Amino acid sequence: MKKDEYERFLSLLEQYHLDPRFVTIGILGYQSLVNPKIENAQVFLNIGANGTEWAIYDQGKLQQFQSIETGGKSIDIELAEAFRVPIKQAEEGKILEAELSDEPAFDFQNDQQELRSSLIRDAIISAIRPLEQAVFRSLAAYEKSSNRPIDVIYLTGGASQLKGLKEHLSKKFMLTVQNLS
Repeated sequence: MKKDEYERFLSLLEQYHLDPRFVTIGILGYQSLVNPKIENAQVFLNIGANGTEWAIYDQGKLQQFQSIETGGKSIDIELAEAFRVPIKQAEEGKILEAELSDEPAFDFQNDQQELRSSLIRDAIISAIRPLEQAVFRSLAAYEKSSNRPIDVIYLTGGASQLKGLKEHLSKKFMLTVQNLS
């Protein structure tokens, strides 16, 4: 990081009364990616292994920052419980075959695979429900208090790569959701 960028970062922390000894760059580093052509607010949603953080930028400035301790490991734990396997095995399964898609139509000829897919989907939904609720409340509160709409959510972080998550969140929040990473 260049010296002038770091000084701007420290200035931003000071502006929001944040102590730099206790703040990591994380999602605040995405400010340089804010699209000035988008008229309304933009959200950067970083879903990492241990937690999720999101920042709302409007008119090029950070307006709100929040986090929750729900992330990829939360999904691993739910999958481990659903399939009664160790967490490490659940994480490997998540990486290989997890997908958050619409509920499939039940086909009795392929019922074992569909049951497995349904268990995976249900475990993922259970794991991310706290994240969805916290983000939804945050977005709704911002739109109400600022009287400004949110145009787009940009996803980043390892857990954001889960197949079907972008589409699921887009339906849930009724917003455009795009992957950054």
